[in-house]
Amino acid sequence: MAESRSKKTKMLELAAREGQIECSLMDSLSEVEREAEGEPQHWAFKDILAHQAAWKEYFAQDIAKAERGEEIESNDAIDGINETLFEKYRHWTFPQVRDFCEQARNSLEEALLSLSEADLLESEKLPFLQGRPLWRHAIMDVYTHPIQHLTQIYFERGDLETVAALGHESGELLAGLDPEPGWQGLVRYNLACTSALTGQPEEAIRLLSEALKLSPGLTEWSKEDPDFASIREMKAYLALYG
Repeated sequence: MAESRSKKTKMLELAAREGQIECSLMDSLSEVEREAEGEPQHWAFKDILAHQAAWKEYFAQDIAKAERGEEIESNDAIDGINETLFEKYRHWTFPQVRDFCEQARNSLEEALLSLSEADLLESEKLPFLQGRPLWRHAIMDVYTHPIQHLTQIYFERGDLETVAALGHESGELLAGLDPEPGWQGLVRYNLACTSALTGQPEEAIRLLSEALKLSPGLTEWSKEDPDFASIREMKAYLALYG
């Protein structure tokens, strides 16, 4: 029981931390960065922020539907949903997007607070869980999905120092959620991506090696993952698949 209580506390802490990082980033954007218009193949920063806010709202709505016993629609067609979201919010002003982000953070927190400890460990009750505990589904919208996008923005701005700092902080926070090897492998995999993107090839290969041993299911994707473009021709990288 202590583990599940701790899990909920950590989820709320992760949501709060993501909110701090999001607000700090928005404060740091220049007027040009705030008002830039995106394209379907290259979103502007405000498009990315609206996108992740919308997925937080989706999660909060799904939890509310589940509590009312209503059917929850599948989000299998993610690419189509993302295209729809881009068109819906692409012409919003930055102040509108900022307000939406705050609203989504509040909705997400309310959804998390409404869940019991048993709910977070539930893996069969809701069809979209597909055998995973609810916390594994929730963590995507609570923390990992938005952090990936916030890191992307810092990367596009050329701030590799912040990219590296966010990556390592994320690894430390996520590693404490679950000792299960598959989860630990995923955490190391994401750290390997950060290392490759920030010019630390040896560290990237070391972490990737650990990740694939812990979570072999990541192997095929790792061969295509664009995050590893900078190390893909290195002998040590190729040796991982030898």
